[in-house]
Amino acid sequence: HVLGALRGPLQMGDQKAGLVAEADWTIGSGVRLDMTLTSFRPSGMGTLPPALAFVAGIDVPVSVTATVGLDADFRPDRIQADVLVGQGRIQVAQGSMPIRGGSIALSGTADAITITKGHFDLAHAPDGKPEIVDIGGTVTHKANRLSASGTIGLSQIDIADLPRLWPLGVGGGARPWITEHVTAGMVTHGSVSFTVEA
Repeated sequence: HVLGALRGPLQMGDQKAGLVAEADWTIGSGVRLDMTLTSFRPSGMGTLPPALAFVAGIDVPVSVTATVGLDADFRPDRIQADVLVGQGRIQVAQGSMPIRGGSIALSGTADAITITKGHFDLAHAPDGKPEIVDIGGTVTHKANRLSASGTIGLSQIDIADLPRLWPLGVGGGARPWITEHVTAGMVTHGSVSFTVEA
């Protein structure tokens, strides 16, 4: 039975964060890693592999608390994480989405990650009423293919804010028609389900 700990600064591109990690290794069984990463902006992490290029569009402060389990061969076999998100913008398709704050809770394995809670406040003013988007679903990796399924819930969205909240390139031809012809009102509650394969 081996215990270890690491505390110190971590620099990624022009971003600096504090890292605290604790490991509990049961020899012949596996390892539990508990990690905390203080606030940083993913968009400032510098050059990343092509598969992670989307990270450059996440221009919000993010802090992470996570637990990772490794099996006896030191391969990840389970993960649980809580992510806090601050004010900023996230690039989506040809546009971006403003974020006033939010949180994400996820768990899973190396083959499938489930977002058990994704809660975001998109209100455009610091003192404005919350405009809420809730996201949940699962991303699965199998046989070199990625698939995702989930739901997006909307609450208290001002229709006048749709052009700002609905990024260009998302929703095909529906976005320009709806943002032009539906200009007033309130979405008190709504949801949509989706499935994506790549």
